[in-house]
Amino acid sequence: MARHRWYVQAVALLVVLKAAAGSAAPPTTTRSRSSSTVVAGMVFCDQCKDGARGLFDYPLYGARVAIECGGGESPVTVRECNTNWFGGFSVRMEGTPEMNRCTARVVQATGHCGAAIPTAPRDLTLAFRMLGLALYTVDPTLATR
Repeated sequence: MARHRWYVQAVALLVVLKAAAGSAAPPTTTRSRSSSTVVAGMVFCDQCKDGARGLFDYPLYGARVAIECGGGESPVTVRECNTNWFGGFSVRMEGTPEMNRCTARVVQATGHCGAAIPTAPRDLTLAFRMLGLALYTVDPTLATR
């Protein structure tokens, strides 16, 4: 479990560095710093159908992930994105919206792993907030085959 947590933190750090590099202004221009929020996580195909990430589960490419806020019976979808080749996803939003009642879930999967759609929502966890950037991570999301 500790090894998995290290992996998620490493992926989250890479996402943050990518977001920071993409929003950096050239030194010759003056630009006011604005804050942003990033939500990052991973999606795996749950081959064993046990509801837990195991040895035979693999990262799911091309799965559609929705960030939903509001809770209750009808949450509002804030953003959607697709996973990359490594099953990772990251969503960047301008500003620092309140993400306390927000979740992430797979709304569409690819291939033979898309049988159990939609998946159960996963809570967001604030990893850090500094220099105008808030990073939220999501525990690995499983799509059942």
